[in-house]
Amino acid sequence: MTRTKNPFSGNSIYYLFVLFAAMGVAGVSGYFIGYREGSVTLTSPPTHLGLINTNMTGDPGLVLDDPGQRIDFGNFWRTWHILEKNFAPTSTSTRAASSTEMHVVGAIEGLARSYNDPYTVFIPKKEALAFKEQVNGEFEGIGAALNQENGVTKVVAILPHSPAEAAGLAKGALILAVDGDTTADEGLETIIPRIRGPRDTTVVLTIMREGASQEEKLPIIRGTVAIPTTATRVVTAAQSVIAAAAEKARKSAAALSGAVAEAVKEKEEQAEKQEFFVLLLAQFAKSSIDAFIADLKKFAESDTRYLIIDLRNNPGGYMGVAVDLASYFLPEGALIVTDRSGAQSQAVEYRSVGHDTLNALTSRRIVVIVNRNSASASEILAGALQDHGVAKIVGERSFGKGSVQTLVDIGDIGSLKITISRWFTPLGKNISETGIVPDILVDPADPKYASSTDPFIDAATETLLDDSLWEKQE
Repeated sequence: MTRTKNPFSGNSIYYLFVLFAAMGVAGVSGYFIGYREGSVTLTSPPTHLGLINTNMTGDPGLVLDDPGQRIDFGNFWRTWHILEKNFAPTSTSTRAASSTEMHVVGAIEGLARSYNDPYTVFIPKKEALAFKEQVNGEFEGIGAALNQENGVTKVVAILPHSPAEAAGLAKGALILAVDGDTTADEGLETIIPRIRGPRDTTVVLTIMREGASQEEKLPIIRGTVAIPTTATRVVTAAQSVIAAAAEKARKSAAALSGAVAEAVKEKEEQAEKQEFFVLLLAQFAKSSIDAFIADLKKFAESDTRYLIIDLRNNPGGYMGVAVDLASYFLPEGALIVTDRSGAQSQAVEYRSVGHDTLNALTSRRIVVIVNRNSASASEILAGALQDHGVAKIVGERSFGKGSVQTLVDIGDIGSLKITISRWFTPLGKNISETGIVPDILVDPADPKYASSTDPFIDAATETLLDDSLWEKQE
């Protein structure tokens, strides 16, 4: 059985686009959710497929649009002044570190927490900038991946079409200095910000190439680098899957005609020769659309009729990206997701544009793999394809992240991420309550997968080969 390493996994590897602080903002799906961009009024329903809000300046009218409402902040300011006048720090350094801005940030964080919603949070400026880069699917830098072993910084991957690739930086090189300053005794959390920087600026790396005996200085002009969000591979069925397909053929043949041997042999031969096109989608970033379309066209041009969309551990991203990708599988006008916003749950429906990439693929079979960490935009796509009968869902019950957030800049201190609506699948399933329940549940601990290197892929291939599951669709 053909297996390839997941390009999005790895231990102790830090990409130059990794979000160090944002990763823990709101749990498993707190930093890729559903986002919009543009003017936001919390009492009005969303009117467009906007994405993340990056241009707002904290206009209080966005939050309090009822001019008749009055709030007494007397107790808040009384508390502030009591603390400022009476708090005794442990040392002068503690007092110096306790700035007014820190108090403001702390108050905003507490206010956000008081809404008891894990996805309504305040994100400090540094983390907010990194967060926006991640959901946009691109950043400014050189496009290399680094790790450290025993204090030595090493290049472990070069992103295609990146400034690092153009400058000749290669995998295996050791980075000894950045702009003349040594990297010895420094962690990646310090080295990476020094390498990254605005596009069209230059960073000079002192490197030792793999197998070389002398160091060299390598200038690299920074640029805009796309974060890889998709990957493809072709797999063949495991022997256990082939055996299962043959057993189904045996039972079917015995019931119909008794021509068991011929049916079993034919099904085994078909299963052994069959290839399955696997399209991994790691997140729903802005850059995901072009990458997904390119990979989908590879499938359309391939000889296989079996597509596996792998959404495992995909925490979501832009709702608009999920809607656009679903449009490649659903006819024009088909309902993809219903968005209910505000206290009155005003509904807005998002429907398929009806892209034509898969119009000629009606005879092909599609399976979507999800697991307990597939969330938000992943659930929009999986739920839409499941409800319309376009694909079978295989795996574990998904995370259950059925809300949409917007990001509002609060002055220059950070951004407020606010839950502004909830969404439902075409058949009205509330994903926050149920998640996506697979058509075929997979328990990796099941003894049948004891020798499997990937139970989810094996379950997906078995589902695709089971003719009885596809009779009505085809």
